[in-house]
Amino acid sequence: MTVVGFVHPPARAGWFAATDDVAGRRVFSLDPATIGAALGLPAVAPFILVALGPPPALPGAPIPAEHLPRPPNNHLQYAITWYGLAAALAVVFVTYARKVSRA
Repeated sequence: MTVVGFVHPPARAGWFAATDDVAGRRVFSLDPATIGAALGLPAVAPFILVALGPPPALPGAPIPAEHLPRPPNNHLQYAITWYGLAAALAVVFVTYARKVSRA
């Protein structure tokens, strides 16, 4: 069997992610070790293989993804960071200017 896809590094759960229930086999993070523990596998690879393509004709075979994943969109985080730094610099400048103008 030939698999077309890509290798994805493990993703750890963030602060706001749901808690994994290994005993109930409900895993919300893309972590191979956690998924392997939930499935009762003794050893798993340290990466995820994401298959791409149409659904296979074999019954019971994994259903591959249809599209490549989109890269993370961190633009809001970047905007908040840079505008926050600009606001802090403006406060420092105003404080300095007031101090110099009084002298």
